[in-house]
Amino acid sequence: MSELTLDETNRAIIRLLQVDGRRAYADIAKEVGLSEAAVRQRVRRMLDTGVVQIVSLTDQIQMLAWFNIAGPL
Repeated sequence: MSELTLDETNRAIIRLLQVDGRRAYADIAKEVGLSEAAVRQRVRRMLDTGVVQIVSLTDQIQMLAWFNIAGPL
């Protein structure tokens, strides 16, 4: 895995995905001022380098515990 610098744009993308992990890349792109393709590439790189993970929680109690552990960026 290569190093990945978390610039302000990557942090903004992560914050938006923390609020809504299913948010469309096109919506995120408008919010952060990039193309949809650029957002897709950044998310893929963050996934590939382990900076972010896809987590699915369905139990409300598990979600509360996760957010207490993960915390905001």
